[in-house]
Parts: sequence; C-alpha cells; structure tokens
Amino acid sequence: MAGQRPTRRQLEVLRAYIRAGSVAAAAYELGIGETTVRQHLSGLYRRTGCANAAQAAYWLAVKEARVSTATPLQTYLLVRGLASVARSSMRGRCRSPQTAY
Repeated sequence: MAGQRPTRRQLEVLRAYIRAGSVAAAAYELGIGETTVRQHLSGLYRRTGCANAAQAAYWLAVKEARVSTATPLQTYLLVRGLASVARSSMRGRCRSPQTAY
C-alpha cells in the first residue's frame, strides 16, 4: 500500500493525535473510539512508509511546509505533544512528500 496518499481522515486523526498527545485524548477530541484512531494511524503509517508517530509528524511537517526538509522549529511544534515517541528517529524510512505525490 506504500505509495498511496493518506486519506483526509487519516491526516485529520494524525493532527488530532499530535495536538492531544495520546490516542485516548485524540479519540475524545474527534468523537471516535481509540481503536479507530489506532486504525487510522496504522493506515497512515503504511501509506507514508513511516514506522511511528514521530516519523509521521516529521513527514507531515515536511508536507505542510512544502519544502524539502522541515525546519527544527516546525518539527518541534508538531511533535511537542508526542513526548513518549519524540526520541524516535525523525527521518527513518518515510518517503519525502514532494517526491511521493
């Protein structure tokens, strides 16, 4: 499935997860179940080639900035709510949004 664009809903769930900082809080914010949040995030990881939420946040920062790499400030602002995974690799195996689409 890698190589496909994430759906709007998957991106919406990722943004909520980044803002909320947890699956439970994102589920509450969106009015959906925690399992549904996990399923949307899992689908987004498959589509982007990311291994975790920190990599997905970096991918999103690059995509929304429309530059080849995100600035440290953009990355920080996107992952600040993901303290539990912020130490993970930010680059990893994620595809570049500019070359993917």
